[in-house]
Amino acid sequence: MAIQNKQVIFAHVPETYPVAGRDLIIESHDLDLDAPLPEGAVLVKSLVLSIDPVFRRMMQSQGDSFKDIPGYVLGQPISGPVFGKVLRSNNDQFKQDDFVITLFGQVSEYAVYPRELAPFLIVRNEPKTSGLPIHHYLNGLGFTGFTAYVGLFLVANVQKGQSIYISAAAGAVGHITGQLAKAHGLRVYGSAGSDEKVAILKEIGFDGAFNYKTDDADAKLKEFEPNGIDIYFDNVGSKQLELAIRHLKPFGKILVCGMVSTYNDPSAAPPPNNLIDIVGKRLQINGFMAFVDYADKFGDFLAYTTPLILDGKLKPLETTAVGIEQVPQALVDVFHGGNVGKQLVKLADN
Repeated sequence: MAIQNKQVIFAHVPETYPVAGRDLIIESHDLDLDAPLPEGAVLVKSLVLSIDPVFRRMMQSQGDSFKDIPGYVLGQPISGPVFGKVLRSNNDQFKQDDFVITLFGQVSEYAVYPRELAPFLIVRNEPKTSGLPIHHYLNGLGFTGFTAYVGLFLVANVQKGQSIYISAAAGAVGHITGQLAKAHGLRVYGSAGSDEKVAILKEIGFDGAFNYKTDDADAKLKEFEPNGIDIYFDNVGSKQLELAIRHLKPFGKILVCGMVSTYNDPSAAPPPNNLIDIVGKRLQINGFMAFVDYADKFGDFLAYTTPLILDGKLKPLETTAVGIEQVPQALVDVFHGGNVGKQLVKLADN
C-alpha cells in the first residue's frame, strides 16, 4: 500500500528563536508500506513524539552540535525521541506489533530503520502489561525521567534531608526531578514562569515554588532555606545559575542538565557574574548526559520509577498536540513557556 508519509524537515537555521513554517517544515514523500524490507531493516509507525529544547541546539549548525549528538542537516528530516510500533520486520531482534522507542528516531509518520540504525531501537513492550499509557514512556519512564534519575542518584548522590532548588521546574525534566527528589526525602523548591505553573508545582509536592518573572527570587530562596541550599539542578543557566550560586551552601552541588536560556539568543543570557564564588564556596559542578554516560543503568531506573508512578507518588505531566503538522509550533511553544511538563505530539493511536 502506497501512502504519503509526512516528515518534519530542517529547512532553515534560525538566528534566534525558531519560527514554525520557516525553520521546520512539513513535507510528504511516497512510501510503500508493503515494499520488501532490506535485510536487518524494520518498518515502524510513529505513535508519539517528544519535543525537547535540545532540538534547538541540534539546529545550531549543520552536522555539529553536542559532541555526542549530531546536529540536523538542512533539507533532511529531523530526529528526536519517538515511541512507535513495528509494522513489519526483517530483523530477528524485532517482531510485528512490538512497541519500540528510540532517542534519535526520524520525526515522521512512518520510518524504515535500516540495519545500521536498528540497534538504536529499544523494544518497550511494558505498556502491554503495566497498564500505563505509552506516553509515559517518553516522559517519566523515558529519557526525560532517566535524566532526572541520573542527575539525582548517580551524579549528585542525593541524601534524605537535603535541599534542592530546580530551575524550569514545571518543564519536562524539572517536574520529574522534583517529584523524585521529594519521594527520596529531600526538601524541594522550584521556579517557573507563571503563577499557574507555580500552583501546579505545589500540587505535585514541591515544598516551595516561585514565579521568577514577578517574585523576588533571592527573598524566596532565603525564606525557603535561610541557611542555604545543598543542590541546584540547572535547566536554564545565566541568571538562574547566578541566583543558585548565591544561595548554595559551602560544598554545595550544581547539576547542569541544560542551559535553555542560551539556546536561542546567547547575547540575551549573560553568564553569571559570581563564578568566583565557586572557589570560595568550594562548589562542585557536574554536567551530564544521561543516556550517553549511563545507558547501562536504564533498567535500574525503570525498576525504581515504575512503582512510584503506579503508587501515585510520581505524576508525569504533559502537554500534547495532535498531528505531525503541529511539531514546528510545539517546539516554538517550548521556548515561550507554552507547555507544562513534557511537550508531546501524538501521531496515532496504538
